[in-house]
Amino acid sequence: GLGFEVTQTAMEDDAENILSKAGDWLSFSARYVEEGRAANPFNNGFTTETTPDGVSLFHSAHLLKGGGTAKNTLATAADLSATSLTQAMIDLQTDQKDEAGHLANPVNSWILYIPPALEFLAERLLKSVGLPSSADNDINPIKSRRSWQIIVNPRLTDNDAWFLVAANKAQHGLTFYRRKPISTEPMAIDPRTGNRIFKMRHRFSVGAWA
Repeated sequence: GLGFEVTQTAMEDDAENILSKAGDWLSFSARYVEEGRAANPFNNGFTTETTPDGVSLFHSAHLLKGGGTAKNTLATAADLSATSLTQAMIDLQTDQKDEAGHLANPVNSWILYIPPALEFLAERLLKSVGLPSSADNDINPIKSRRSWQIIVNPRLTDNDAWFLVAANKAQHGLTFYRRKPISTEPMAIDPRTGNRIFKMRHRFSVGAWA
């Protein structure tokens, strides 16, 4: 929550109605915080962002309750390219398992989650009819076989980072849980001073649950 107080004199002198609209600034601030926190699991996913098994979100050996492990990273880190994206799609289909060790349901719709620096490369990879960056006359199987969505988030802090996410929320362990929407409460007036009091609050949680 956040709030501020404006004196009665300041309100009387507010010829341009700037202060009367100041509650909107609180809402902007709240949305900015939410967007930044929502990017944290990705920005910190290789270090401090952990899952219930105690390891980092992006890890090559997530522990399964039924025994064994599952990975959600490439065996060798690689920049975004047709080759690395293809391998990530294969890995997601063959290495994603439930807690019993069974392969997860096939993923038919994908999100490529990227910073602005990779936006135009992503467009070429996903939408080119021919195989990107190749002189061969091959089709682009990345485009022809899947349903894709590109999400560009300027709050991602690594310009080389890219993430392949199942579009179906039931097929990934990331969550943004809005407990209470952003709400700017009606302006209150202090009966002793005539000052205006603006208040705003919201509640949410972000993280990886699997």
